[in-house]
Amino acid sequence: MRPHLPPAIAAAIERCTGPALVFDRAALAANMRRVAEAAHVHGIRALFAAKSFAHPEVLALAGELLDGFDVASRGELAAVPGGKLLSIADPTGAAIDAGRAAVRGARTIVVCETPEQAAAAPPHAEIAIRISASLLGRDPAIGAVLDGSGRRRSRFGLDDPQQVAQVREAARDTVAQVREAARDMVAQVREAARDTVAQVREA
Repeated sequence: MRPHLPPAIAAAIERCTGPALVFDRAALAANMRRVAEAAHVHGIRALFAAKSFAHPEVLALAGELLDGFDVASRGELAAVPGGKLLSIADPTGAAIDAGRAAVRGARTIVVCETPEQAAAAPPHAEIAIRISASLLGRDPAIGAVLDGSGRRRSRFGLDDPQQVAQVREAARDTVAQVREAARDMVAQVREAARDTVAQVREA
């Protein structure tokens, strides 16, 4: 057994009589807090990848300490706590379809690589187009495959500007709906603020 393990983890391992999942909840919480604090200093929202540690207790902890979740399947979408920032990146479209039933109060971002995915996004969702690092003319270091030319290309995202334009066009209607909803929300907030100011002045 590694000598640097925390005593509580080492003791838990000693008690195991078969395969078991053992994790240090306090260490996970401390790491999540550090990530969130570092991100927030720069105005960045920190999301937890649901696939990285799908244990219910860990997902609940992430829901408490981080800004939201990145999900890639219908099962992951169902497992994460609601009401948080939600990024959906599912090439099958199943999670995107399920996202239509998501709580409208939660900010939802749908990551798209095809016009069909953009068109199928929930009306209240924001659209993010996944662009490949290959589009920048760089050899990607992560998720790279040989393309037959001696170079590597990313297997994630779009590397054809025309494809990017097609997804953007398909997303235009959804984006317009989001902007219309945002205008309505701003108008409501301004009206409420005017009423509050009027009440304060009367008082």
